[in-house]
Amino acid sequence: MGKSESREHKLLKDVLTVRLKEWFKSPFLHEFQSAGHELDVYGITFEGVKILVEIIWTPSKAQFSNDLNIIQADDADIKIVIVNPDIIEDEKLVRIYEKIRIAEARKGFIWSEMIDGQRILNDMNYLDKYVKDRLFY
Repeated sequence: MGKSESREHKLLKDVLTVRLKEWFKSPFLHEFQSAGHELDVYGITFEGVKILVEIIWTPSKAQFSNDLNIIQADDADIKIVIVNPDIIEDEKLVRIYEKIRIAEARKGFIWSEMIDGQRILNDMNYLDKYVKDRLFY
């Protein structure tokens, strides 16, 4: 387990690693080292599409900014961001995220909307329907 992670953070990494392997029929690993950082979940589909998942569970602005920098530094084609619901409730953090999401889209990187990690933990159908549908639309 990476730096002092919460039980929720660890569980989300495990669940997402398993689901991405199932959905893409490709290898995905958690705690993947890239550019001096440890990515929560990372894999490459057989078509060569690089996908990373970053889970931002500590709802502080400092942690949020640090994790966004890690995500931006990676060259993954698709970046999935799972967050603590407290982050989604913070208008300033949402605005920062959306600005980065737009800037990254202009460079050709696809960023997910912020996905409520607590909702995934409470309802696996949310992951299998809502999140999966957005990956395969």
